[in-house]
Amino acid sequence: MSGWSGSVARRSVALCVVIGLLGTGAMAQQEASSAPSSPGQEPVAQGAPVPPSPEKKPPVSAEASQEDSGVPPDARGTAALHEKACEGGDAVACGKLGLAYARGEGVDKDMRRAAVLFEKACEGGDASGCYLLGVIHEKGLGVSKDERRAAALHEKACEGGNAPGCTSLGSLYEEGLGVPKDERRAAALHEKACEGGNAPGCTNLGTLYAEGLGVPKDEHRAAVLFEKACEGGSAPGCNNLGLFHVDGRGVPKDEHRAAVLFEKACEGGSAQGCIRLGLSYMEGQGVNKDMRRAAVLFEKACEGGDAPACNLLGTMHAEGLGVPKDERRAAALYEKACKGGSTSGCKNLGQVGQDKQRAAALPETKRDAASQTIVFDVVLSSATRQEMRAAIKKEGVVPEREDDAYWYDLYSAKGLLDGAEKLKVGYVDATGQLAVFEYEFPSFMNTEQVGQISSMVQAKYGAPTSKKGKISLGDVVHTWKRKDGVIITVSRGWPSTTTFLTFTVPTAKKAMDAEVEANKKAKAEKQSKKSSKAF
Repeated sequence: MSGWSGSVARRSVALCVVIGLLGTGAMAQQEASSAPSSPGQEPVAQGAPVPPSPEKKPPVSAEASQEDSGVPPDARGTAALHEKACEGGDAVACGKLGLAYARGEGVDKDMRRAAVLFEKACEGGDASGCYLLGVIHEKGLGVSKDERRAAALHEKACEGGNAPGCTSLGSLYEEGLGVPKDERRAAALHEKACEGGNAPGCTNLGTLYAEGLGVPKDEHRAAVLFEKACEGGSAPGCNNLGLFHVDGRGVPKDEHRAAVLFEKACEGGSAQGCIRLGLSYMEGQGVNKDMRRAAVLFEKACEGGDAPACNLLGTMHAEGLGVPKDERRAAALYEKACKGGSTSGCKNLGQVGQDKQRAAALPETKRDAASQTIVFDVVLSSATRQEMRAAIKKEGVVPEREDDAYWYDLYSAKGLLDGAEKLKVGYVDATGQLAVFEYEFPSFMNTEQVGQISSMVQAKYGAPTSKKGKISLGDVVHTWKRKDGVIITVSRGWPSTTTFLTFTVPTAKKAMDAEVEANKKAKAEKQSKKSSKAF
């Protein structure tokens, strides 16, 4: 299963203009990858300019009738007027005609023609034309992809008073695309855009303040900027502010307010907003717990192209949480998640086929998923060293240490669970029985991570038996006591926010601990005897 980021996004461009230029895209196209800090990748800011939506109808020839083309007469007339004005030297009209060609409004859609017109508008002094030409050079739409050229055009647009141009140039400086990486310069540009009324610029500047990149870290200032962005129509700004309210960062902790903001973000087209609202309904945070509503929200995000949402919805169908249990539907969702880049979706898809084969061979008493804790197709409560090592090898995991002289085998967990880096598996030396199976999810000051991993576990195993600690501060332990005796914990210490997902077989763990203690005692006695001979 997949974690997803809860950190504030690092890049947001003026999608209100870009989407208007290219047509509405899927939610996933509207949002960039989540950035650094939290579960998964804080909110995702509005992403890079979206590519044009696939044509739904074949292009209409110039000779086709208005009735056949379905193009409103006023659109054709407007395009004709813009063309006449453009030919007469009106730079703004050239830009508007370029938009018509980019959108296919009143004329056949033609990105190359749009690029020519945007260039003419830009050369004629229209700052918006420079910005739009920069967008298509940045993405290679109708022209060759050229980030250096895009940066120069965005700079020209920004200097001409075009706020989206400032935002886009700031994003290029953040990432070092076409220009040297310079977070201070990025912050200054986002501030200029924000002051010019560009909501995505406010979102980006808030993100920089939240993380202390190019500006001093100031979570209160970040929250103010996210609120301004949200009020200005930036869905990622709403999502980021919601995340701040969840943890009480720069604003009072308020889960109900967070849920309201996540809903606004979701309605505004943010897949991350839909996921966060779904998690709120799944966990009953700020809203009444409602698994059905959570599933609807995950489906909305999944349909928008968000791979982790597809994976999570697949798990809900696999387990019958808020939706009818449907393994075929689950498999289809896992496949979609996998194709969308979710490692956990790929793992779950593979697991579906393995589980079917295993179920046919298992006795009836072992087929109840609600009573058995199974990892890598192995029942943990009765697993042995030999059985678990074989299963791990089958998954293609390369061991860092597999040695019977040690209680723990060590592995790299990259590619197994999103965000996990280490896997530690412990056994009773005398019997070879599995005692501990533990994933480590490293993080630095990512307070949300433990909650996101807990939600991931909850989606598969249901609500935890107990919860201790606050997500926003201090030690946290969420515990699941399974019917087969296995205990699952999601835990975090403090001030380190590294999170551990641990499966423990209590009787075996007790036996292993006794062996470890006896070994320590024997070593201490041996050292004591050795020392006594030295003087």
